[in-house]
Amino acid sequence: MDRWAVLGDRPCCQRGDPIGDRTDHRHAGGARYAASRRSSGLRHCTLSYLGCDHFRIGPVYGPDLLPGVSLPRFLAQLQLVHVAPSSVVCNSTGAAAMLFTFQSDLHNYFISNRFTPAMFAVYSFGTLQIPLMGLVLEATNAVLITKISLLQQKQKTGEIILLTARAARKLAAVYFPVYAVLLVTGPEFISFLFTNRYTASWPIFAVNLTLLPLNALLLDPIFRAYSSERFFLLRLRIVLILAQAAVLFVWTRQLGLVGVISLVVVANIIERSITAFHFGRLLGVSRKHLSLLADIGKLALAAVVAAAACAALRFFLMGATPFFILAICGTLFAFVYLLAIYLLRIPTSDEYEQIREAMTRYLPSSLRYRLD
Repeated sequence: MDRWAVLGDRPCCQRGDPIGDRTDHRHAGGARYAASRRSSGLRHCTLSYLGCDHFRIGPVYGPDLLPGVSLPRFLAQLQLVHVAPSSVVCNSTGAAAMLFTFQSDLHNYFISNRFTPAMFAVYSFGTLQIPLMGLVLEATNAVLITKISLLQQKQKTGEIILLTARAARKLAAVYFPVYAVLLVTGPEFISFLFTNRYTASWPIFAVNLTLLPLNALLLDPIFRAYSSERFFLLRLRIVLILAQAAVLFVWTRQLGLVGVISLVVVANIIERSITAFHFGRLLGVSRKHLSLLADIGKLALAAVVAAAACAALRFFLMGATPFFILAICGTLFAFVYLLAIYLLRIPTSDEYEQIREAMTRYLPSSLRYRLD
């Protein structure tokens, strides 16, 4: 009997997680461990790693898993009919991700080519990534990929819409206040990080900040869950990259630094709008689902109110050091934002319970009873 078999009857992207479900990873880990313990050479470990991680295959027998398996025999027994569909889906997803990275970096190449190194430094500091924001996005995205893929298998589109709206609500609770407070204290933020020599980066930074609240709507898990739509985002990004490259090739100098970053923001807005409309139709989103966005509107209102209070205080602190302004304005913003969230009754009873449980971990035992 064959020592190797494809795990499952369907490609990994159709079983659940487009990157491979947890069962596959457990099999892959077991195969690598068995190879390292029982095989007689590095070749078997390499075959195990490549097979389990990239082709989603693994040994299906016990003690003598790998000895005697040569590369020609391994390739002869590999059922490519199962591997090919999975590879197409995963490769298209990876290509879309590579295009997104290229699209995100494209404007930097034109700026560095058409402007002086000093101006490129100003532009680079203006397009800096806010610390921890990417981490929050990637962590949420990793969780949603598995859940939405499982819901898509069961054809539960209503729950996919509800889960996406809940994730957008939680991300908005983080991104909206960060966006609002940095719009008010952005010049001091730039000066504190890079000294007053780079205050010219502030207009670029202000425009680039617009991308932050757009990240509240996560569409990547939906794109990965629907393998039939694997080429939609790929084609869209190719068109946007070509259009953006053509504009930058001709008008980079005329647009200037602020104009170039504005073009990048507009391209991202166009991509997200088209993608949201496409997958909204695919999932059957209608007017009745607008109520799911009510809390997002309240969060935006709370951020605006807190930003207004922060801007008024900043006006009276003009001339103070950047750190002092950031500390005082940030404290006031947090207080007003949390108060507005409470008055607008945004948190649910379950969320209040989670907050209470989190607070009790850091309180003395005498205060824990009072909190309960």
